[in-house]
Amino acid sequence: MDHYCVVTENIVGARNHGYFVLMVLFGNAGLLYALLVIAWAVGVAWKPYWELYAILSSYASRRGSYYQWLLMGGHLHVLKALLGWEVPLLFFATVVSLIVLAPLLKQVHYACTGTTVLETTT
Repeated sequence: MDHYCVVTENIVGARNHGYFVLMVLFGNAGLLYALLVIAWAVGVAWKPYWELYAILSSYASRRGSYYQWLLMGGHLHVLKALLGWEVPLLFFATVVSLIVLAPLLKQVHYACTGTTVLETTT
């Protein structure tokens, strides 16, 4: 029985079933790898982040504007100074992509069991 995937808007049948499963598995594996790279980058920058944060927050508190500095995103400026914009943007893109691709794992399950989405909804 063919399976219609509502996410890719394509029919998954006998001839393209393997490609569909590989697409979903490799897509999710790549996104999980991206999360591991982000976790590694945060782990490397953890101690320098707090050291630089302490220096800048003490400077802001001496000027009497610590809370203003904190509310204006001072911690984000420290993160940008250490890592640049690449790591936060990679994290955001990875999370959004996982939100989009995670439902495809359920579609793989439906395709492997031979059921369609219409059969699973009552």
